[in-house]
Amino acid sequence: MLKYKNSEEIQDQKSLKKQPYVSEIGLFFQGHTSSVNTVIITNDNKLAVSGSSDKSIRIWDLYNKQQISILKGHTSYVNSIAITNDNLFIVSGSSDSTIRIWDFINYKLESILEGHTSVVKSISISNDNKIIVSGSNDKTIRVWNLNNKITEFVFEGHTDYVNSVKITNDNLYVISGSWDMTIRIWSLFEKQQVNIFKGHTAGVNSITITLDDRFIVSGSNDRTVRIWSLVEKQQVAVLYGHNLGVKSVSLTSDNKFLVSGSWDKTIIIWDMVEKKQEIVLKSHKSEVNCIAIAKNDMFMISGSWDNNLIVWDLLEKRQDGILQGHTSVINNIIVSDNNQFAVSVSSDKSVRVWNLVEKKAGEVFLGHTSAVKSVAITNDNRFVLSGSNDTSIRIWNLVEKRQEEVLQGHISGVRSIITKSDNCFSISYTEFIVWNLAEKRLLMQTPLYAIRAFSKDENICISTLIKFPQVLYVWNLLKKQQEVVFYGHADKINAFAITSDNQFLVSGSDDCTIIVWNLYKKSQEVVFQSHTSGINSISITSDNKFIISGSGTLLKESSDNSIRIWDLLNKKQIAILQGHTSYINSVKITSDDLFIISGSWDNTIRVWNLTGKYQETVFEGHTSGINSIAITSDNLFVVSGSYDNSVRIWNLIEKRLEIVLQGHTSGVKSVDISQDNKYIVSVSESGISNPNNLVIVWDFVRQEIKMLISTEDNILSLDAIMSKIENKVYLSSGFGISSFRIDENILEHEIFFDKNFQDIYENDSYYENYLLPRVNF
Repeated sequence: MLKYKNSEEIQDQKSLKKQPYVSEIGLFFQGHTSSVNTVIITNDNKLAVSGSSDKSIRIWDLYNKQQISILKGHTSYVNSIAITNDNLFIVSGSSDSTIRIWDFINYKLESILEGHTSVVKSISISNDNKIIVSGSNDKTIRVWNLNNKITEFVFEGHTDYVNSVKITNDNLYVISGSWDMTIRIWSLFEKQQVNIFKGHTAGVNSITITLDDRFIVSGSNDRTVRIWSLVEKQQVAVLYGHNLGVKSVSLTSDNKFLVSGSWDKTIIIWDMVEKKQEIVLKSHKSEVNCIAIAKNDMFMISGSWDNNLIVWDLLEKRQDGILQGHTSVINNIIVSDNNQFAVSVSSDKSVRVWNLVEKKAGEVFLGHTSAVKSVAITNDNRFVLSGSNDTSIRIWNLVEKRQEEVLQGHISGVRSIITKSDNCFSISYTEFIVWNLAEKRLLMQTPLYAIRAFSKDENICISTLIKFPQVLYVWNLLKKQQEVVFYGHADKINAFAITSDNQFLVSGSDDCTIIVWNLYKKSQEVVFQSHTSGINSISITSDNKFIISGSGTLLKESSDNSIRIWDLLNKKQIAILQGHTSYINSVKITSDDLFIISGSWDNTIRVWNLTGKYQETVFEGHTSGINSIAITSDNLFVVSGSYDNSVRIWNLIEKRLEIVLQGHTSGVKSVDISQDNKYIVSVSESGISNPNNLVIVWDFVRQEIKMLISTEDNILSLDAIMSKIENKVYLSSGFGISSFRIDENILEHEIFFDKNFQDIYENDSYYENYLLPRVNF
């Protein structure tokens, strides 16, 4: 469904952005989406706090084994977390070089400490809650006043990254471990280094201290765990067992057991008294980064590069549970009609069911072999349907908690599923399928098209199949039928233009050829072969004498980055224009046939004299590649759309930037201008902040947004081309062509590409509501 917003409503859309990791009813569907780097347990053993490379801090209820809050603010990896003894504050250190203090009661940011000049690797808090100590890749240790939020002093001496810092329980000393292979002891009273331990043969990753302050335990990249006497100031034991570097060490409160986690994916429990290995725990699928032991020594939590937090029973030395939601981005969430449960699907390939009544996680369905993008629930709430990039639709039985069926038929990833009584329909990037759910079979299939160009009189439309972009389909819009199909290109067709007399269609392809097709004879006329890269854009002069083509590729060493001029009458190349330093995405000709305007991935727009065949002007200002340009009918202005998310208007007479139009949240893939120069239409690429295409209609005179046309999830792509006859935008969501009259706010469906789809549309308005462009006012 297409949604319309006027200019007064546009500001409100910023507050409507999805936060997929939080539901409206208090459930957190998403766990960490990158490696878990640090974890700590509150001293009452009720909560765990974890930090991750996904930049978030997550708080977990250990009794119910579910996430209860998320703290976001760091702009890079969260590497270390500490909690004050009174459980009032969380302190985190990040690769963004900052330390952040969080209100643990209200789950909000309290303060930001700045001073380190590189990654903050480790945080420790004194038992009296007065001092924070931080270790950094800048090789320093900073001591902070927690009350005043200022640096008290800095310890310097390490010659490499400081990976771990701890404060002794009597608050007298700081112990630090570094990649310089040393462990150093610093006096908080004397504000200086008082000792250094050497013995490790590789960097020290982690240190911990016994509660009685008698021993230090260290883990290193040399694969060993070492025990040091703080009293005798010497090494007392070396523990061997890990096959790779030791990333984390932790001690039980009674000092009887030592636990180490390693890059070898294992956790080893060591007898601290006997100095020997007790047991090896294997469950993580990737490196173990961190370990936290509960104060009652009954359980521990480990965090890993596999994005998971595992809870272990320390008494029985076995896995007790996993703290997780989805481990990658959540692509879709749906709530059942009875509001009893929700289902979420993710790029982690899983389908998860959530109990909304008890607010807890339910069944996890596994089976998809790629990201799951879409989900639907049957009307009786007994089955879930999920669509994936693996091209399958899977039916899951919610009652029996198992996979019921796999539906095969799509040739590309399934992006949307909608149920309708005993049927459902699904859409991929390339086709639309209607399924009989009772019989679990395919009822109807139709391909999806992209509209590419219109003739000047708008009686002819050119389209390509999304799944076969090297074939041209010519449609007669007056007769509402397909006229001819042209085969000839060996690769994707990127460029299209029709002569003003409708005699010739010119197409340019990634196969490096330009083909001229005779629309009267419905045959191939000539093939131009001279470009050494794919052709990205084609334009034809108003007198139909010349073709202009722009070429290039992402491969810099082989990209020809040229504009070529072809004599259409004599069927030959007559000039090459060179100057762009990257591939050319768009070429246009002024209506008086005097100038060529080109836009390139080198971020520039260039004006060329067509008669003299030389460069006139270079416009610079875009900060990323230019995808599309358009020229006003009076040849006074050029409009450009760029991957930098902006639309820019350039004054061709005064050779300067007129204005920058901001509104898109992802790259602008096309721009067009109405014939009377009243409106600009721009279309953005789909992206993270905008999963579907967004069409913006701009008031050219006021240089502001007039309206937005955006698609819901079921419409996967949206093409928009401005009419050159009236103030009308041609729109297509893949099934046909619709037109929206801007001044009258009237939407009409002009033609359907497939008669089967037209039949179901005419028989059931349900399909119109979900699949065709529709504007809401």
